[in-house]
Amino acid sequence: MLKVLSKTEIKKIILEILYSMKISIKDIILFGSRARGDYKKNSDWDILIIVKNKISIY
Repeated sequence: MLKVLSKTEIKKIILEILYSMKISIKDIILFGSRARGDYKKNSDWDILIIVKNKISIY
């Protein structure tokens, strides 16, 4: 069974990944049912990451 992560744990993981890729973060925004608080047990996490500089996807 997978461990359920808190918002804080998810944010920490995202920041660690982006830091390792040398990407500067401007903001991280949670939206959708999790942000509103009306999520279900199996709801996904909708996350928008705004970066400070252009990044290459290649």
